[in-house]
Amino acid sequence: MGKLKRNLGWKTYGLFGLGNIIGAGIYVLIGEVAGEAGNGAIWSFVAAGLVAGFTVISYSALSTKFPLSAAEAVFVLRSFSNRSLALLVGLTLTFAGIVSSGVLLNGFANYFSELIDIPKVIFIVSALVILSAIAIKGIKETAKFAVFITILEVAGLAIIILTSSLSPDFIANANNVISNSLEASVLPILFGSFLAFYAFIGFEDMVNVAEEVKDPKKNVRRGMLFAMVSAMVLYVLVAVAALSVIPANQLAESDAPLAAVFNKTSNIDFPLITVIGLFAIVNGIIAQIIMASRVLYGLSREKLVPGWFGKVNQKTKTPINSTILVSVIMLAGALSLPLVTLASMTSLGLLFIFSVVHACCLKLRKHLNISPAIPAIGLILNAGIILVQILQYF
Repeated sequence: MGKLKRNLGWKTYGLFGLGNIIGAGIYVLIGEVAGEAGNGAIWSFVAAGLVAGFTVISYSALSTKFPLSAAEAVFVLRSFSNRSLALLVGLTLTFAGIVSSGVLLNGFANYFSELIDIPKVIFIVSALVILSAIAIKGIKETAKFAVFITILEVAGLAIIILTSSLSPDFIANANNVISNSLEASVLPILFGSFLAFYAFIGFEDMVNVAEEVKDPKKNVRRGMLFAMVSAMVLYVLVAVAALSVIPANQLAESDAPLAAVFNKTSNIDFPLITVIGLFAIVNGIIAQIIMASRVLYGLSREKLVPGWFGKVNQKTKTPINSTILVSVIMLAGALSLPLVTLASMTSLGLLFIFSVVHACCLKLRKHLNISPAIPAIGLILNAGIILVQILQYF
C-alpha cells in the first residue's frame, strides 16, 4: 500500500478548509435562516458557529494526535477498538460526500440548463470527469485550485458587505437590525441555528487530508481554527449586511438571497454573486471527491475494506482507485437517487459522527492537549441540535 505525500502548509490547509466551510451554503442558507429567526438570524449564526467550534476543537485535538485519512474511523479504533463502529463511521462519511456532491451537481446542472441548452446528463458527466481529473492530479494541485476558488468565495462575501455598507441609511438600518435581534425569541433563533449549522459543515473534510499536511502536530490545529474563526466572522458580518438592506421576510422569499442583496446595492449589470456562488458549488464537489476517496484509502490502511481501495498512484501520490470509484458512484447518484431525502438523512448522520468524535475525545482526554469540558459540552450541544431538528417535525 502506497503512502500519501505531505504537501500542505497551514495557510494552504486553512484556506482549503475555509473554502470547504463556506461552500455554497451561505449563498442560499441565509434566506432560510432569516425566515426562521428574523433579525435573530445574526445570533443563529453565532450559536451555530459556537457549536461547530467545539466540534472543531475536538477534531483538531484528535487529528493532531492521529493525522491520518479516514480520521473519524481511526479515532474510533484508537478510542474504543470497535472495528464495526469504525467501519460504520467511515462509510457514513463516504456516503455523505457522495450525496452532497450529487445534490451540488444537480443544482449546478439545473442552473446551466437555463443558460445553455445542454442536456443535463452530458453536463453532469463532463463536470465530474474534469473535477475527478483535478483530484487525481495531486493534492497540491487540487489545493491550489481550491484556494483560488476560496479567494473568490471570500471576495464575494466581502463585496456583499462592502456594497451594503455603502447603501443609504446603512448605519441606521444596521443599528435597528442589531437592536431587534436582541429582542428575538430564543426558540426561533435555535431553529435558525440548526439551518445555520450546515453553513459551517465542511471542517470535517479537513481531517481527512491531515495525512497530507506538513508538520501536522502544529499545522492541523492552526489551519482548522483559522478556517472556523474566519467563517464565523464572515457569516455574522454578511448577516448584518444583508438584513440591513432587505427585510428578513423578503430575504426568506428569495431563491438567491445574496444575489438579491447585491442587485439592490450595486449598479453592475452582471450576475457576479451568482457566478461566484457557482464556483463555490464547484469547490464543494471537488472537496467531497477528495474527502470520500481519502476515507476509503484510510479504511483500507486500517484493513476495514480491501487493499484495492488503498492503491496510490506512484506519480501523483493520490488514491486513484478510490477516487475513480467515488466519482462513478457520485455520477450514478446524481443521475438517479432521490437526493433531497438522502441529504436530510446525511445531515443526521454527520451529527451522529460529530457526537462520536466528542466521545472519542473524552475517552482519550488524558492523551490529548484539551480540557475534557470541551468535548463534553460539544456532545451536549450536538445532541441539542438533533433534538431541535426533531422538534421541527412536531
